[in-house]
Amino acid sequence: MAKDKLSKLIENSGYKVSYVANEMGLSVSGFWKLRQDPAKKMNAEQMVKLAKILGEPVDTVFNAIKNF
Repeated sequence: MAKDKLSKLIENSGYKVSYVANEMGLSVSGFWKLRQDPAKKMNAEQMVKLAKILGEPVDTVFNAIKNF
């Protein structure tokens, strides 16, 4: 199964999903739910926070989510 761009960004960051979830202020299951349809469930503040955690430009994260 091909990974979506958001999953690839997280994987390429070198961080575990549990770390990213914690930094986002979410449980692993809460973060999983958010990632199931990030274009509808993730707000701009969360996208900016995720970009900072991953060390990626905000537009990279936005594009990964938009093209989900």
